[in-house]
Amino acid sequence: MSSPGLIDVREVGKTYRGGVRALDGVTLSVAAGEVYGLVGPNGAGKTTLLRMMTGLVATTSGRVRVGDGRVDAGVGSLIESPAFYPSMSGRQNLTLLCTYWSLPARAAERALGQVGLSVRDGRRPYRQYSLGMKQRLGIAAALLGEPRIVVLDEPTNGLDPESIASVRDTVRGLRDRGCAVVLSSHLLGEVEQVADRVGILVSGHLIAEGTVDELGRRVRAHRGVDVEVDDADAALTAGRQHGLAATALAGGRVRFDLDDATQPWEVNAMLVAAGVHVNALAEVGDSLEETFFGLISESTPLERSRS
Repeated sequence: MSSPGLIDVREVGKTYRGGVRALDGVTLSVAAGEVYGLVGPNGAGKTTLLRMMTGLVATTSGRVRVGDGRVDAGVGSLIESPAFYPSMSGRQNLTLLCTYWSLPARAAERALGQVGLSVRDGRRPYRQYSLGMKQRLGIAAALLGEPRIVVLDEPTNGLDPESIASVRDTVRGLRDRGCAVVLSSHLLGEVEQVADRVGILVSGHLIAEGTVDELGRRVRAHRGVDVEVDDADAALTAGRQHGLAATALAGGRVRFDLDDATQPWEVNAMLVAAGVHVNALAEVGDSLEETFFGLISESTPLERSRS
């Protein structure tokens, strides 16, 4: 079994007053230099779990360890909506936090740059910020102390596409610095682009965990290839003779469904051997969103992969 990461959650449960069970037996670990994406429907327990990682909520059972026990890892977090003084600029708000936390004032400038807020943005009063700018300032506050552990709850909420790309680059930069990053999101396509591993949380249970490819394989995600050929009828015949399901598409293209034992290059070789000229070939498969909905429709949790 691999050694514990900078974040180590073991059999964690949380029951609120009135018997509401928010989490039940959740176990996960996040290593240095890894981005862990936590996805799930509303009410799944994502925010509760992130609050536990940052010490804002106590566990009912199990344990949460943050850091490696040898050096101060530092934890930066954005949990739910950020809050700042409305009459102060973004820079002034961050500088004030630097004073509270005994950090040098230059940390505010560095954090603003990390999230793509310009000098002009930094000087603007917070009350004039758009929702996306407020979210980015909240992320900047989480990064002030150059933490090795970063916990972000819906970090792309309210952002336009350009800002989402900026946040994505920021998260990748944190990974490159060796940080352990946990982020939750409903934007499954964004998680797919930035996370090394994904955990699916449903009704307080971590029902599956792994890379996007691993999760897709476990729900038998569709795999196939779209092939542009000079003779679609001949391609269809060749595929069916080899036991492959094939469908004619527009523009002289044919889609072949792949089983676990067949690779895209084998389809190409099969067509060439049948005298079919291949102009282009592209592998296709389910997105993380399709995989996600496939997983939450399962009646029982899936066994998590272990590295």
